[in-house]
Amino acid sequence: MAVVVFVHGTGVRADSYESTLGLLRKGLDRVDPGIRLHRCYWGGAHGVRPGMSSRTVPGYRGKNTLLPEDEEILRWNLLYVDPLCELRELGADSGDRAGRRVLGDRSGPELERRATVLAVELPEELARLAGNEGADRLRLAVSTVLDGIRGSADCRRAIARASSDGTCASMLAAAVVAQFLAEYQLAGESLPWTAQERDRAVLLVGQALGADARGAKKLVLTAAAYVLYRGMNLFRDQVADGSAFPVGDILHYAVRGEGLRRFIADRVSEVARTEGPVVLFAHSLGGIAAVDLLADRALAEVSHLITAGSQASQLYGMNALPGLEFGQPLPPHFPRWTNLYDRHDPLSFLAGQLFPGRVSDVDVTSGQPFLAAHSAYFTNPAVHRIVADAVGECA
Repeated sequence: MAVVVFVHGTGVRADSYESTLGLLRKGLDRVDPGIRLHRCYWGGAHGVRPGMSSRTVPGYRGKNTLLPEDEEILRWNLLYVDPLCELRELGADSGDRAGRRVLGDRSGPELERRATVLAVELPEELARLAGNEGADRLRLAVSTVLDGIRGSADCRRAIARASSDGTCASMLAAAVVAQFLAEYQLAGESLPWTAQERDRAVLLVGQALGADARGAKKLVLTAAAYVLYRGMNLFRDQVADGSAFPVGDILHYAVRGEGLRRFIADRVSEVARTEGPVVLFAHSLGGIAAVDLLADRALAEVSHLITAGSQASQLYGMNALPGLEFGQPLPPHFPRWTNLYDRHDPLSFLAGQLFPGRVSDVDVTSGQPFLAAHSAYFTNPAVHRIVADAVGECA
């Protein structure tokens, strides 16, 4: 009778491999306690090395305090997402930041009038800074901001309260520039201005709106904004840590995959010498490596390949599978192949249409949601039965 050799996927290290192996063994035992399951753990030897995030991510583990330049970056991060955030907070604030209006002060109506003019005609220096195409987009940004103000009670209140100290005008200028630049981001285009040019544009728009640069005020960062900043730093650390293994293993394989393929081949031969035919059960990146390996060389010891949640066919379709160029059929020596997929697993793909007559696609949808489905194969009774049947066929 054949034995099973389990090849894991990306991001797996020793502890998680043993845990997954235990789940798979428990499931197979329910079907046939006599099935022998062997390891093929490659993460330690052929995955990326740990600890790179702390050496390559700037400011790893973040800063405990905000530097002046950090405050300005956070301010613009908030403005790019919500250009009206400062005006909205100003309108909701009844304290000093709302400004001190003098009886008869017409700053609010005048500010709105100047903004309406700016939506039609830009000052000469501002038009030069924006360029021909940018000038049209900047005028549109002014109109968009004005429409947003009319639709927000807090923003309308901020304009109505506007005083001669220039606070509201300065914030309106920042909102216009933020709206202008945010449109480039939404379109997937590079920002046309450096941070210095952006700040110059704010000054020029502010002057057109009647702001006094010496008295201009900015949003005072709230505790919530500070938490956001810290969260952004920690998020980058967590993304770097969390993606170091799964993404790193994939990139490592793409560049230096031969070591992993050789490791699998050696492990299959080692098991087969004492156990006989091998059913190679390979998950995710392990399935890519297994298909690559078996397309490149004949391994008579492998009687059946079973891939689960694998992207091998997708890479083949992109002509990115190292062992087989797109358009080439599977070689005659390639063993029987069963490809297991879950409709809710975003990393599983069909293979039968690309390799007609050479691979069987089997739906083993687990009922687990998006993402969780990618690791649900190991507890799925349908998967256990398919693996057990493949073993029994070699009896």
